[in-house]
Amino acid sequence: MRHLRFCLVILSLLTTPAIAANYFTGAERDAALAAVELLKPIQARSQAKILSVPGVFGLGIGLDRTTGRFVFQAFVDKSKPLPTLPPALEGVPLRVVRDTPPVAVDGGSACMPCHANQLVLPVEMGNSGRPVAAGSSCGSCTMGFKACEPQTGNTVWVTAAHCATDATLCPGTAPVGTASYHSSPGDAFFQCNLTTNVGSVSLQAPPVPNGTVDAVSVVSDVSLTFPSVRDIGGLAVTTGTPLLGDDVQKSGRTTGKTTGSVDATNTAVMISYNCGAITLNQQVRIVDTTGDIFCTGGDSGSGVFDMGSPAQVVGLLVARNAAGTTCWANTASNVLSALGACRRIAEKRLLHTNHSGVFESHYPSCSG
Repeated sequence: MRHLRFCLVILSLLTTPAIAANYFTGAERDAALAAVELLKPIQARSQAKILSVPGVFGLGIGLDRTTGRFVFQAFVDKSKPLPTLPPALEGVPLRVVRDTPPVAVDGGSACMPCHANQLVLPVEMGNSGRPVAAGSSCGSCTMGFKACEPQTGNTVWVTAAHCATDATLCPGTAPVGTASYHSSPGDAFFQCNLTTNVGSVSLQAPPVPNGTVDAVSVVSDVSLTFPSVRDIGGLAVTTGTPLLGDDVQKSGRTTGKTTGSVDATNTAVMISYNCGAITLNQQVRIVDTTGDIFCTGGDSGSGVFDMGSPAQVVGLLVARNAAGTTCWANTASNVLSALGACRRIAEKRLLHTNHSGVFESHYPSCSG
């Protein structure tokens, strides 16, 4: 009886009114975040069992947009037979979502529209760049967002750890101190040649089983890289919390600026890497909302931002489905925690010039 009352309380909190653009604001947002927290322990109790079912590659929290209720979502390989799953977990509906399993890959030579061109320094985030160790791939990735290392006072830019490899091509294996380049070597005029040095690897937080991140930080002086993001602009000095139904945007090397919507949070998902599949927890699933793609190869390491003005970073893009219509991201808070970094940045406003002309830039320095 006690367990039943607890379930009824949860279900009453999970019944939320539909709102414009599926975006929770104000008190509704606070209530939605609280409801998600109530769902997390239920998910944890069932997660191992659901993920052990053949064909299931993920389990997370979703939103039924027709009823406004939160649900669980089991992500199932669309090439496999439909598995038998329970209709609910402890009274909360379980919905099956068929998709292709996510992969984490860097990009080749193609891009549409390109953020792969070589730009005059300092260069904004959202452009082509990656660490390059001896023997590593000459593929392409994206410089995601800038942050601060409070213990050293250094400013860094962040990208995906699977973009920072040694000759094994396993994520996060490039040594500390590895030089990092804009644009990526795969985007050089003579492909696979080194381009312009824009920093060196500071700290790796590679994906590990049941971990939460796939990230690396690169120390980069303000004379080399801007904290603003190409086609998005200057950012807030705080991080945001991704919530179901949030509209988000990213700026990446291959597909430029794209927009999407948060479709699942707190997701345990199996991602295919060069050195094998790894299940990461607390991932965010983003779906394209424009009828196109949200990300593809080469967009790895892009920052994911809310639609605020200025925008807050909410995630780091690490993987995609085969079509690029659904993409997966670490939460920004987990990334910054793993890298010992923060968005606590003091701004120095200066006029500068980039490929778009003269504009007011926000140079960061660590504060506090």
